[in-house]
Amino acid sequence: MIKLYTLKEASNFTGISESVLRKKLNQSEIAGEYQLKGNRNIWVLTESVVHQLASDRGRLPYNELLEQWKTEQQAGIHYKKPLSSHTIQANLRGLELYWESTHLEPNIANLYPEGLAQTFIVIQEDGLCHYSKRKCVYDGITSFYKFLIRKNLKVQSELDEIRALLPKRKTPPERTVLTETKLEALLEFNENHDWGKLSYDKKLNRMLIFLMANAGLRLEEAITVKISNINWDEHLLTVLGKGQKIRMVGLQDELYAELQKWINEIRPQTKVYDFILLNNVGSPLKTSSAYHRIYRLAKQSKIAISPHGLRRTFATLNHHKGVQVEALRISLGHEDLKTTEGYILTTEREAASQLIEAERRLKKNSIEEQVANYEKQEPSVNKVPVVQEHPISALLRMLEDDDL
Repeated sequence: MIKLYTLKEASNFTGISESVLRKKLNQSEIAGEYQLKGNRNIWVLTESVVHQLASDRGRLPYNELLEQWKTEQQAGIHYKKPLSSHTIQANLRGLELYWESTHLEPNIANLYPEGLAQTFIVIQEDGLCHYSKRKCVYDGITSFYKFLIRKNLKVQSELDEIRALLPKRKTPPERTVLTETKLEALLEFNENHDWGKLSYDKKLNRMLIFLMANAGLRLEEAITVKISNINWDEHLLTVLGKGQKIRMVGLQDELYAELQKWINEIRPQTKVYDFILLNNVGSPLKTSSAYHRIYRLAKQSKIAISPHGLRRTFATLNHHKGVQVEALRISLGHEDLKTTEGYILTTEREAASQLIEAERRLKKNSIEEQVANYEKQEPSVNKVPVVQEHPISALLRMLEDDDL
């Protein structure tokens, strides 16, 4: 079905005024047709004509539009909060995948819903039918379209068509989390496995895991946090999180000791970078490199975990230790308490074990309290202690009396 544009829609798309478009139609400079709307005929233009007009006009170079879009994402103009560099790069990558799949020249005239549908088909035929790959393209196109609509270069109706193409998961996402035993096993495997690499890489992997599983940092936060962000006296770490929000995270003793050892004995000593995590040549760790370190470690050890799963591990283990959900919310940088509650994963076996353990602790505390109260009582010299007879002994005595 051929898509038709009214003069108003064509004007918004191309930036050419309705009066100029009408003049071109009357002078047969462009092709159009009449369409009945109510009691009158109105001019409509085909999609190909509108795209050609937009392309010919060349209002702004494509690369300039990309830079403006990137700036708006950093400033948080559309989403009401600044986007992280990781999200911005993901949106740009989604747009690149669109052009690679459609083999079209990067131009806003070649950006339309049918092209996105074609991109999804190409991804599937290439065997790259991962949900995340399609979602990356969808998010990039959707974000760029919103920007173009604000610039009056695209129309809302096309964005609505794109939203109808939202990729759906075939299976729900796997939410990974480690028990304390599994976390120790992961670290032990990293230490003992022969990676055929520098010993420094093993130590870097360990520090990366500690920052995410023991401080609850996101992957992007872990590779950008700096030594100057550490308050050694108060055991605090200042983190610049999502949306450029600053939060404070408490450093537990084990992580505190690991950081001291890492910075003083292992990390390359350089004045160029202040980041806690540096590679073996003293350069900052890239997001892709950090991700693949965790991915390879999980694959080789056969311990199912992801970078974000380590963050959920922090929430789950600390909640099991008795840390309140509200305290975890602040440490994780969440706005909504429900988000934090979703991070805390407990299996049925773990739930049963916790209930039994809670009951045992209650009984133990009760017995200790009774003993303490008894010891506090002052002994009486003249008072003869009353010895309680055991119930079974009493029953045997009663049976013997009956025999007599």
